[in-house]
Amino acid sequence: MNGRISALLELGAGFNMEYNGIENIYLNGTMIGFSKKEIDAKMDDILNFADIGDYVHQPVKTYSSGMFVKLAFSVAAHLDSEIMIMDEVIAVGDMKFQKKCLTKMRQAARRDGKTVLYVSHNMATIRDLCDRCIVLDKGKVIFDGDVDEGIALYLSTKSQAADFVDYSDFKRDNWFKRDNLRLQSVRVLVPSVEAIERTQPVRIHCVIKAQESVERVGLRLEVRDEVGNPLATSCLYDLNLH
Repeated sequence: MNGRISALLELGAGFNMEYNGIENIYLNGTMIGFSKKEIDAKMDDILNFADIGDYVHQPVKTYSSGMFVKLAFSVAAHLDSEIMIMDEVIAVGDMKFQKKCLTKMRQAARRDGKTVLYVSHNMATIRDLCDRCIVLDKGKVIFDGDVDEGIALYLSTKSQAADFVDYSDFKRDNWFKRDNLRLQSVRVLVPSVEAIERTQPVRIHCVIKAQESVERVGLRLEVRDEVGNPLATSCLYDLNLH
């Protein structure tokens, strides 16, 4: 590797939870080899991009996941490292911030000549951002080359034509540990899941397990295409589970 590396791999990596935002900016900058003078020169840009206001003076342990990733990405993106490693943690931020992050990474790669290693399962983002694609399977490289070819290979290894999915052992994300209400399974009731016509009615049977009576539950169904673009959304409200 040639050059300094800045990385955003997971929420909390490289941050001291007891320090406030400003202190963590200096901590991160120092860890990757920047002087206080260099960090001071970038401070305004970092704070303006993160846009978390006076919370930058509060301990980061009080931040929401969205505020945390805004500050972490801003630090990683604005300190002048030659290599940026970005995991898909930007998905935590709001839509406006995600767009700003992708624009920043695109500028870093195409205008500033930096190397951006972007790890993601979002095919649309990869197609928009990257000019080279590496596909991993069980920790091994199975493809390295053209982006569209890599996406096609990835989708072929991940696609499934199943009319039933069991979620009973599904591991939830760390920030959503609610267990009193769990989706157990989903069954799609159509003649063939491999060829659903555009105008064809689709019935979906969901099994939800409630440990106690729960009122006014909402259920949201989202349909996406093969590269992750949303096509349709349907929401049911005020369901009562007993």
